[in-house]
Amino acid sequence: MRLHDRVFLLLGGTGGIGKALVEPLVRAGARVIIASRHPEKLEHREGVSLAHLDLSAPDLDQQLDRLGDAYPDIDGVIHCAGQNRFASLGNMAVSDLDAQIAVNLRSAMIVARHFAPRFERAGQGALVFVGSTFGSIGFPGYTAYCASKFGLRGFTEALRRELADTPVQVIYVAPRATATDMNPEAVNELNRALGNAMDAPEAVASQILAAMENDDRRRFLGWPEKLFVVINGILPRIVDTQPLWAAALETELAGIQHRWAEIQYQVPADEKEKAFEGLADEAEQFVAHYPGRAEPLIWQGIVLSTYAGAKGGLGALGLVKEARKSLEAALEIDPDALDGSAYTSLGSLYYQVPGWPLGFGDDDKARQYLQKALAINPDGMDANFFFGDFLLDQGEPERARSYLQKVLDAPDRAGRDVADAGRREEARSRLDSL
Repeated sequence: MRLHDRVFLLLGGTGGIGKALVEPLVRAGARVIIASRHPEKLEHREGVSLAHLDLSAPDLDQQLDRLGDAYPDIDGVIHCAGQNRFASLGNMAVSDLDAQIAVNLRSAMIVARHFAPRFERAGQGALVFVGSTFGSIGFPGYTAYCASKFGLRGFTEALRRELADTPVQVIYVAPRATATDMNPEAVNELNRALGNAMDAPEAVASQILAAMENDDRRRFLGWPEKLFVVINGILPRIVDTQPLWAAALETELAGIQHRWAEIQYQVPADEKEKAFEGLADEAEQFVAHYPGRAEPLIWQGIVLSTYAGAKGGLGALGLVKEARKSLEAALEIDPDALDGSAYTSLGSLYYQVPGWPLGFGDDDKARQYLQKALAINPDGMDANFFFGDFLLDQGEPERARSYLQKVLDAPDRAGRDVADAGRREEARSRLDSL
């Protein structure tokens, strides 16, 4: 397919991949019409026209009629608009389901319905659809997104065969993880923490244009993602294994951790209680999603204990008791989970909570749990911080100094930038007081 002197309607031209397509298309000599719900917010530039189009609207077909009348020379459509929402199905609003199906799948079908006959009559035309690796591999937490992208892949395959005897080209390109604003920060942090490759939008745009110029019918991006697509198609039971589900757990865990750090270190003091209350609800759902796993219980305990600290007063005692219960349950499942974090958090509770008759505080238990945490993770930032803080509380400042210094020297934790900076500042503050 030649790009020079072509007129492409670009859907999703304000997002990461779509935006990255504009410059190379214009540079190749194509004219680009960017359709958006708010074209007035876009910058005018040479070689680019702006048009109004709402892909989620019930009257999309009528909007396309008007757009087609205004731009009768369109001879190619690039559909790279998309929406996603990372959440378990039970926690996803119906409006989120509707939005993803409407934009990711329904709009693609209606756009093709409008332009395919028109291109066939004109003797040339191209329909280019940007899908996803998740259109070939179902991934927990992305049920609606996967459904829409599986549907898009199936639709383009059927449409290509339906139009096989016509001059209309149908191209499907499936990127892997891409660094766009559509991804929640928790997903980005998980990808960084696990070392998963995330392509730049410009790299994906280059591959889309290469597929168009080479007249590819389909193109899947990234290795080993392309291999997983093949394996999932032939032997899906291999992909139905724990590592994939563990990745979903890690994604949700990263979201809880990121939000906790934001609240703990960035939210104003008078807003913390309400923010932690909301996060406690999320942590409860996290535990429900993964019964029998220690990690959600550990973070439920951490969230509840910090919520108690923000709440204060007698009402906080009930929260710390709930936190202790979650952390003890985590220890029964896996004491080594998250580098012994259950020991660290229980130890911190036992020296910070008042003792009898008000609470369950116990310095001997605190020392025992914190030393177990250090035995598992001797260089851990939190394990060293809380043992150092405990030693200060016990009147042992010189011993505390070495542990607090280890907090400053501890390696960064992947995806935990905010938490690491906050914890180091707490350690530095205590060292300055010595």
